[in-house]
Amino acid sequence: MKTLPPPSTCKSQHGFTLVEMIGVLAVIAILASLLVPRVFQAIGDSKINNAASTCNSVKSAINEYYGKFGVLGDATGGSLALAADGDISEDWDLSTLVAGGFMEKPFAVKVGNGAIGSANTGSRLRVVNISANAAATGIAGAAADLAQGSYDLDGDGDNDVLGQLVVEAVIMQAEEQDAKELNDRIDGTTLGAALAAADAKGRVKYTVAANGKVDVRIYLAHK
Repeated sequence: MKTLPPPSTCKSQHGFTLVEMIGVLAVIAILASLLVPRVFQAIGDSKINNAASTCNSVKSAINEYYGKFGVLGDATGGSLALAADGDISEDWDLSTLVAGGFMEKPFAVKVGNGAIGSANTGSRLRVVNISANAAATGIAGAAADLAQGSYDLDGDGDNDVLGQLVVEAVIMQAEEQDAKELNDRIDGTTLGAALAAADAKGRVKYTVAANGKVDVRIYLAHK
């Protein structure tokens, strides 16, 4: 009868060689170089999608408000104190749409400085008296026509926003690239300006400041 040899008391120990570790690190570096830019791109796309979606939601709230009252006024349908051309009602989202139950919270997007309301120099909605505007009213960048409320919606060089009042969204101190991408998302590339240039066509307009930040105006409605 044969007897089995006793089990070995020595266990085989095997680690990574230097070459194997270098190979693994090289693979990780390659994967990181491929994935990290896509992660940042996804984050950027998310910000732009949020801003565009929020603008669409606000337009729906404005339409609901106008459908109820037939005017662009205060929370109960009364007139705004905008007697003269160029008069502005700031924070219309909070004072009217939120107060009247048409929006749950003030206008806020992931693009810009993150602040909310004119007192904080942040994002908000505003109503501008455009009673003196004509087709020939200059279409300037956001910084040059705070009181004009003019928009070249079709890109033909003429102001297309005529009437009494215009509602616009304001986004403060956005990154230049974010402003460009938001413009292209809402207006399309044919109405967009090149990066590092002011955009004055379509529903989105802006002027690039010296620090590379931009204040954006977005047309929502006019009556």
